[in-house]
Amino acid sequence: MIGIVDADYLVDPDFLARCAPLFAEPDVAFVQTPQDYRDWDVAPYFRRLYRSYAYFFDVSQRSRAERNGAIFGGTMGLIRRSAMETAGGWDEWCITEDAELSLRLLRAGGRGIHVDRSFGRGLMPLTFEALKRQRFRWCFGGVQILRMHWRSLLPGRRAADNRLDLAQRWAYLVGGLQWFGDLASVLFTGFLLVGASDLVLGEGLVVRRMSGLILACVLVLVVLGALRSLALVRRTSGAGWRESLGAFGIWLALGWTVALACVRGLTAREGAFLRTPKVKGDLGWRDAVRGNRTELVAGLVCLAVAAVVVLRGGWAAAAVGGLLAVHAAGYFSAPVNSLAAIRSDLPEDLRRRRREAVASWGTRSARRGGLVLVATAAVLVAFVALAAPVQGPRVTGIGDRIGDRVGDLTDGDDDRTVRKPPGEQPGTGDAPTGTIVPGSSVPATEAVVVTSPAGTRGSARPSSTPRTTPSTRPTTAAPSPTSPRTTPTQRSTPTQAQKPTTRPTGRPTQAASPTGRPTDRPTGPGGRR
Repeated sequence: MIGIVDADYLVDPDFLARCAPLFAEPDVAFVQTPQDYRDWDVAPYFRRLYRSYAYFFDVSQRSRAERNGAIFGGTMGLIRRSAMETAGGWDEWCITEDAELSLRLLRAGGRGIHVDRSFGRGLMPLTFEALKRQRFRWCFGGVQILRMHWRSLLPGRRAADNRLDLAQRWAYLVGGLQWFGDLASVLFTGFLLVGASDLVLGEGLVVRRMSGLILACVLVLVVLGALRSLALVRRTSGAGWRESLGAFGIWLALGWTVALACVRGLTAREGAFLRTPKVKGDLGWRDAVRGNRTELVAGLVCLAVAAVVVLRGGWAAAAVGGLLAVHAAGYFSAPVNSLAAIRSDLPEDLRRRRREAVASWGTRSARRGGLVLVATAAVLVAFVALAAPVQGPRVTGIGDRIGDRVGDLTDGDDDRTVRKPPGEQPGTGDAPTGTIVPGSSVPATEAVVVTSPAGTRGSARPSSTPRTTPSTRPTTAAPSPTSPRTTPTQRSTPTQAQKPTTRPTGRPTQAASPTGRPTDRPTGPGGRR
């Protein structure tokens, strides 16, 4: 049996006496107890941090243990030596080798036991920057495990080399995928910024494609997720709403760090511990700003864009602005928690440790992950910008189509001249009457039905100048005496027009030929041939 205890832990004397007998059952491969901490009640920041740490062992590990899916966390854990040697020992390629070994032990048919009692207490990271480095390692190792063992976590039949049941596979698969939630949150921030810019500077097509129901669902999911986490922290630890909300703020503050670790874990073959430069002297707000530059800039950008979008008005702008404000609060939590850790009143020995533990967050590994993440965000922005059409589609009504078509027809007929019968002078012809065009109930003086070459029909617009309109039917207008064809209908402005009526006049118009072809004899005034 092998026991693992960190150097800063103070262990209860009965640790082995209580936990070692559990290995009496031959299938038990490891035993894990909670990783607890001391000196957490010295300042509000450390109380919030303590609640955030306790969530895993109070909620996640308990749930996993119900289905024999517990994880071996190393510190304050015991492992059967023979089982470890059979599984191949520690794998040096993974920086979270303890968790990776527990998966191989369960896959070989072993069993893990979670003991819900603390037997040892250590020190939490004394600076927020040290917490970020620790969380980076945990996330990087989790992604490494997922990359190496994802095939064995997919649903399928149990085999000799993979005895994991469905519940165990689900526990480890979800445990690896949950790290990508922070990466998705960072990418969603980029999407919100693109949508907000489109609302202010463009047509708002990016947000318009998201219906109001989708935006409402996003807001509801964010609120419900936060309330769920807060309720679980309060229920399992007995903390108040203030400390629970502070623990949730620490999770949000670590979002950018976890996102970088996800990208780095997907792109790097091997991991390395980040070197911690030592600094001397008292710490201040400049150290908090220097260690969280990226989060501070991201928060300022989100807050500024949210203010501009909200001032624009509209429900869509308010929804996008509200989501950006939530993201800004998460990014601002990083420098705020860093400053709170620096200003916490600690005992002299812990204060000395803290001065030696402050590090700048600008190492080579972090920069590589940041470059990859920024490049991914740039590709997403470019894709959305290119996918959005330059102009919105024009929705036209039937009136617009008819009016445009008639305008085209009348404009194209400007070069035609109206031929008058011999001897008739302009303005001396018969006044237009309410004669009904055969096959229609509309008087000829009210509207002229035109047929475009494409078959579109519509009413001509009123005009003060005579224009000719092509017609497929013979009309009452006098044809040219020199041509057997019927000339286009003449629309002239009447000087002494009679009131149109729907009743036939005493001078009915000669009906058109049943064949629709023009007659070879001209029609005289009054309908006489």
